[in-house]
Amino acid sequence: MAMVSSAPPRQLLTGAAIASPPRQVVVANQGVAVEPPGVSEQLPRLAARDTVSRKRKVADCGGVGVHNGAVVPVPAVPHAASRRPLVVVRKSGASMVVGTSAPTPASGGALPVHMVGMVPDVYLPPPRPQRRAVVHRGLGPVLLAKFRVACAIRVLRICPSLISQIDGLCFSLSRMRLERDVLAHNLDVSFCPHFGHASFESASSYDGLYFGAPDVVAQEIVRVSEQHGRGVFIVVDEGPACRSEVIQLLFKKPRLTFTLPSDSIVGAPPISPTSRIVAVLVDFGMFRWKAKRRRENKLSLDVQPRLAKVRRIGTQPELTTRVSPIAHERYPKPCDDEKTSFGEPAAQVSTVDYHRPPQWDPVVMGKWAKDFPCPGVSGFALDATSCGIDSFVGDISKAVWQPVARREPEVAAKISSTLAKEISLGRCVGPLPHPPFKCCRTCPNFGRPKKKHDPTNNEIRMCCHFSKGGKQSVNALCINPHLISVHCSAASIPLVKM
Repeated sequence: MAMVSSAPPRQLLTGAAIASPPRQVVVANQGVAVEPPGVSEQLPRLAARDTVSRKRKVADCGGVGVHNGAVVPVPAVPHAASRRPLVVVRKSGASMVVGTSAPTPASGGALPVHMVGMVPDVYLPPPRPQRRAVVHRGLGPVLLAKFRVACAIRVLRICPSLISQIDGLCFSLSRMRLERDVLAHNLDVSFCPHFGHASFESASSYDGLYFGAPDVVAQEIVRVSEQHGRGVFIVVDEGPACRSEVIQLLFKKPRLTFTLPSDSIVGAPPISPTSRIVAVLVDFGMFRWKAKRRRENKLSLDVQPRLAKVRRIGTQPELTTRVSPIAHERYPKPCDDEKTSFGEPAAQVSTVDYHRPPQWDPVVMGKWAKDFPCPGVSGFALDATSCGIDSFVGDISKAVWQPVARREPEVAAKISSTLAKEISLGRCVGPLPHPPFKCCRTCPNFGRPKKKHDPTNNEIRMCCHFSKGGKQSVNALCINPHLISVHCSAASIPLVKM
């Protein structure tokens, strides 16, 4: 008989030997088996007792068993005798209970079956839960579908790439995602996995996208402000002097303002030259925002053909890397280099005529840069593959010599070996007896353990301290585009509720 199971043992039969006579039980597809005496009479009480304590030893029940197809007697075994635990094989509607005892003379040294029977599942404790991945299905979408407030059919359309960029920038700059398309009348026209709002919920319980007819959006602005919610509202801004009282609520304390193309809304009448289409992220409550937020709060968006194919916002935000619109305001100026303490030019120089070969194919990079949405990023890419990026704004005609850093002999030897490896790979030139230029700016280097958590690994990672000198360092005197992009970790991805 197939009586082997990987399920945990269940000690159901406890108590002293029962003297009632045995009876036969027909097991489906298993022939005729013999049930231990008194099992059926004791199951309800024993099952309830086993629920309280499942770790008690199986006591003897006496009776007969089945061995090699023959019925053999099984004598009563003392409570302290060696006994294997019960095995429960669950089937539909009932379970097979199997017990084995220690080898006996009657069984010829084998392990005879001690008890066999079909037990209804109503008498057995529930099975132990298995450790496996569980998909949390929240009640929010279910209640939303049942109590959703009907709204007017939205006839206006907008390119999905603009909504994807708004969602990505909201996450990158404020750590907020668009959770619901509130004014969508069905899922086919929704830009989010969920749409609409329920009659019982407040606008502060979700971060919504509000796009639709101007009068409907105005009503939603009033409702969200009264319920202290937050979200992104797409409206037509006619200028500070012509704004209505409702539109003025958006521009009192906007978190982010996105300027959209003037023809981005399909189905709406054309706007005047003095007006603009904007998407405003506003907070009418007291929500927690990203710590150490960036300075950018006004951005201009264009339609991106690649993102236009994504009709609905996904689990991860979509955002193409772009240069910060206020990066030029934070560039260093030549006057910032006036306070630097300069040294004397080098008396002798070493001539170097080696030029490192380009690491990228200019033709391939040009094709990629041609279709890249941000012209600033594509311009940097083309400069890096051709003539290089001249990002230093300081005075290169003056020399700055940093003091030689003090290092341990072992660290200095490892740094020398690392430099020798870089020279053999053609990434740098040296060693040189003199500086390659009369006027240059040196940066100290140092080593850090490559695998600090592995004490057996003695490799180091060589670093160059380009920020040595504070505001007059090499890093501080180079332009920084302050790129805006999305970097998602496992904790940043929201839980998708079905």
